[in-house]
Amino acid sequence: MRKAIHSVFSARRSWIAVGLTVLATVMAISIACGGTETVIQTVVVEKSVPGETVIQTVVVEKEVQVEGQTVIQTVVVEKEVQVAGETVVQTVVVEKEVQVAGQTVIQTVVVEKEVEVAGETVVQTVVVEKEVEVEVEKEVEVIKEVEKEVQVVVTATPEPAMMMEPKAFNGNLRLGEILVDPPVFLPSKQGTGNMQLLIFWGFFEPLMWAQHSAPPKLNLDASTYTEGVVESWEVADDTSAVTFKVRDGVKFHTDWNGNDWGEVSAYDVQWSFDDALREGSINQRAQGVQRFVTGFEAIDDRTVRMNIRDNMLDPRWYHIISNTTLGAPVIVPKRLYDEMGEEAANLTPVGTGTFRITEWVTDSNVRAEPVEGHYRQQPSVASYEVILMPEPLARIAALQTGLIHVARVPLKLIKNTTNNIEGARPQVVGPPINQVVMFAGNYWAQTDQNGENIYRTREGFLPDDEHPWIGDPDDDASMERANKVRRALRLGIDRQTIVDEIQSGVGRPLTNAINSFPGDPHWIDAFDVPYDRDQASALLGEAGFPNCFPFKYHVAPGKEWDAEVGGAVAQFWRELGCEVTVDATDYGAARPRLVNRQKQIPWMIQAGTNAVPDAFFAGAYRPSSGFNYGIELPNEITAISERNLDLAATTYEERVQNTIEWWSYVNNWNLVASVSTLPTSVVLRPEIIEYNPYMNTGPEFVAPETVVMSGP
Repeated sequence: MRKAIHSVFSARRSWIAVGLTVLATVMAISIACGGTETVIQTVVVEKSVPGETVIQTVVVEKEVQVEGQTVIQTVVVEKEVQVAGETVVQTVVVEKEVQVAGQTVIQTVVVEKEVEVAGETVVQTVVVEKEVEVEVEKEVEVIKEVEKEVQVVVTATPEPAMMMEPKAFNGNLRLGEILVDPPVFLPSKQGTGNMQLLIFWGFFEPLMWAQHSAPPKLNLDASTYTEGVVESWEVADDTSAVTFKVRDGVKFHTDWNGNDWGEVSAYDVQWSFDDALREGSINQRAQGVQRFVTGFEAIDDRTVRMNIRDNMLDPRWYHIISNTTLGAPVIVPKRLYDEMGEEAANLTPVGTGTFRITEWVTDSNVRAEPVEGHYRQQPSVASYEVILMPEPLARIAALQTGLIHVARVPLKLIKNTTNNIEGARPQVVGPPINQVVMFAGNYWAQTDQNGENIYRTREGFLPDDEHPWIGDPDDDASMERANKVRRALRLGIDRQTIVDEIQSGVGRPLTNAINSFPGDPHWIDAFDVPYDRDQASALLGEAGFPNCFPFKYHVAPGKEWDAEVGGAVAQFWRELGCEVTVDATDYGAARPRLVNRQKQIPWMIQAGTNAVPDAFFAGAYRPSSGFNYGIELPNEITAISERNLDLAATTYEERVQNTIEWWSYVNNWNLVASVSTLPTSVVLRPEIIEYNPYMNTGPEFVAPETVVMSGP
C-alpha cells in the first residue's frame, strides 16, 4: 500500500504486566486439522480486557516450508483494520530463525526486522508476493486479548526509494517515554507535551542549529549557530534585522504517500514563522519570539530576513530559535499547507530531521526510520521507536528486560537501576531543572503587548477570601495581606529536606527561579529564603489566617519529580495547618487555563535554567499572547527586563543589574516559591556504546542521531 491511511481506529486493551508496552510474546501450538494444520497462537499481552478477546488472522498466502519446529513470534501491530475499503494488513516480525530447506524466500516488506533464511537475509512483510516450495501449509489464527483504547492517526508503507541498505545501519533504538500525545505538525498548533520534543527526538529542525556542546555547558557563542537550515546570518548595524542564508540541499521528508516536498527555501522559513506567530497560535515559543520579532520576510529563494521590533534584539535571539531551546518553532513546507489544507497538513509529518516518522499511535508509540545521507548527520541505528511508559517502575523493568534501551529514571532509583543491569550507565542530557511553585491569579499588568487595556479583566484575577494569595493592586491592605500569605508559604518549605529525602541528596535547594546562587553575578542576599516554620505561622496569623486556610494546589502528573517534590511541598504546608487538596489534572488539559488567563491557584512547574543577561525568561511574566505562569507583572516592571533587548545601549554589567532589579520585584512580592534543582539524566543500556547529546534547556532525551549501538 503506497497511499497514506488517514484514519482512526481503536482497540481495547488493559494491563496484565508491568514494564511491557508494545511487544507481545506468541507461543505456537500445532493442532491437526484435516489436510492442513492450524496454529492457534496465544498472545500474552501487557493489557487485557476481562472477558473480551479479539481473533486476528494472519494469512500466509504462499506455502512456506517449516521443518517441524515451533516458531516463537513477536507481534508488533495487532489487528486488521478496514479503511476506505482497504484492509490494512498487520506486520508480524518473526524473531527466531526460520529455516527453509534449500530455498531463498523473497518477500516484499515494510522493513521491521531481518531474518536469516538458509544463509541469506530476508526482509519480511505481511504480504508474501512470491511462491516458495513448502511441505506444510499453515493457516495461522491469533487469539488476542487486546489492551486499552489506542488511537492510530496515520501509518504508511515507505516508498522503495526510502528503503535503507541494511548493512548501513545497526541496532533498533527504543526509548521509553512518559507521554505520547496526539500528533500535530503545524507550528501554530504545537504547544507543550510531545510537540515540544519534535526537534529533540530528531524528527524536525528549527531555523538554527548550534555547534555541538556537551552537557552541562550550553553553547552561547552565536557565531557557531550555523550547522542547520541556515548556514550563515548577519545582524544589521542598527539591529533592525537579522538576514539569514538558507542552506542548499536541505531536503524535506517524503510524506505518508511518498510525495516529495523538495528542499527548504526562504519562503518555507517565512511561512513556518508566520504560522507559529499568527494570532491564535499556541506555539510554546511564539511569545518569546514575538517580544523582539515583528515578522520574517523572504527576499529570494535563499535569503530570509527577520525584522526586529524597535531595533531591540534579544541578547540570546539565536538560542531561542535553535535546537538548544525546548520547543523552538520548526520549519515545514509551505506547499504542504497550500496543497493539502490545514487539517491534512497538521496530521502529516514533513520535517527535515535525521529521522522520518513512519507511524504515530497516540498513547502508544512513535516509529521512525533514519534519513539516509542526511545533510547534517546520518544516524547509525536502523530504526527508532518511542514507546509510552508513564510509570517509572515500568520503564525500569523494560530497561532490565531489554525492551527499551534508554529512559528517564527518577534520580533516587538511578543507582539501583544501573547496578541491576550489567553495563548500564547514567547520562546527563540537559540542564538542571528548577522545581518552582507559581502563585497564579496575580494579574497586575495594565496593558497587553498591543497597548490594549487589560487591567483587572483577567478571569483568574480573584482577590478574595477564597484566594488569599491573590492581591488587588487597588487595595493596599489586600496587597499586604496576600504578600504575607505568599511569604509564609515560601518560608514553610524545607528545601534541604526535600533534596535530601525526596531527591536522594541529588540537586540543590533553590530560592529563586533565575537559578541564582551565592557567588553568582546576579545573586543578592535578599534572594535567600530560609525554612522558618515559626515565622511562617506568625505571618499567616498577621494575615488573618492563624490556622491557615483550605486551597487547591495543582501538581500535574507525568513528570515524576513534579509529583514527588510537589507532594512534599503540600505536606509542609499541611504542617502549617493548611488544608491542601492536590489537583492532579494533566498539564495538557490544564494548559488552556494558563493561555486564557484563568489560572488562579498555586501550581508547580519545572522551569528551565536561565543564564544572565536574559530577557527571555522574564517574558513568561508579561501580558503577551499564549502561555504564561498565571502571573502578569506591572508593565513598568517588565520594561526593566526589556532593557536587556537593547544590545547597543547596554553593557553586560548593566544587563546583569537589570535582571537583579526585575527579579527583586518578583522576590519582594513573593510571587514564586522556588524549591529545588534537578539534574536531567537518562539511563542507557549497554547496547548503546556511544551517545553524544547536546546541551539544551529541556529535561529530555535528545539527539538520537548520535546513538551508536552494538546490536539490536
